Amino acid sequence: MEGAQPIAAAAAAEGGTGTTVWAATSSWRGDLKLFGRIAEKAIDLVEGADCPAPCRIEFSIRDDVERYDSVPKMSRKVPGSTIRSFAAARIRVGSAALWIDVCFGRKRHPPVDLACPRGVSVEVSSDGTIDEDSLESIREALLTVVARGGFPWGRPPAHGPDAEDPSLPETLRELHAYRRAVTQLAFAGVGLLLLGIGLLVYRLVEAGAGGGASLPPIPDPLVFSIAVLVFAQLILLPLSPLIFPAIEIADLTPGRRILQVAGRSGILTAAVGVAVKVVAG
Repeated sequence: MEGAQPIAAAAAAEGGTGTTVWAATSSWRGDLKLFGRIAEKAIDLVEGADCPAPCRIEFSIRDDVERYDSVPKMSRKVPGSTIRSFAAARIRVGSAALWIDVCFGRKRHPPVDLACPRGVSVEVSSDGTIDEDSLESIREALLTVVARGGFPWGRPPAHGPDAEDPSLPETLRELHAYRRAVTQLAFAGVGLLLLGIGLLVYRLVEAGAGGGASLPPIPDPLVFSIAVLVFAQLILLPLSPLIFPAIEIADLTPGRRILQVAGRSGILTAAVGVAVKVVAG
């Protein structure tokens, strides 16, 4: 099980007929039990093909790599700090006859020890003893579990190899670029929504105050809108990996996730507003 090189590639280097099929996506979120279920599914698929199914689960965090040889051991021993801050996580199951490699990469420059590109990739390889159609069936069966951590509004996983399609690393880069563009649009929409809510509240307060109170004038709507969009793109977008990371192992329901994101965004917005007020005097 040593080494990050796919078994099929090693077989090809030795003159064999290694075959690898893969799938890729840019985002994944699930709790530790779902992460462990992916490893269990990979073990079931390898054993179902009458192949040895040794397992290794690895996490890269800072300059360390934590390794576990079973799902129960990982569930018992993995520290919470590792789950929150890992740079890459990798599930490897199988041997030369059938090998499954699932990577969760969170960094632009992947750790050398695990070599997981940014995004989520699933590779199913064989030294040639298993035909490509069977490998694709195994890949699709594993994707049914991996997809449980996907997003309903995201792009479906890309599949390969295909002579007309890019390689796995290129596909992961394209998927990341797509997710970044969607994130930009989302933050622009959130900025405009907050702008609309702010103006509505202002008008309600102004109407309630009547003539007895003097409120500051509303800035020019066009200038204010541009300022909000610039704030969303230049301030919130670079911090989006902290607010809403693309890959995360966390025990949060969708409702708690939304509340957490709203809380982080609110605190950040309030802090920036206070800072601007202090600087402006």
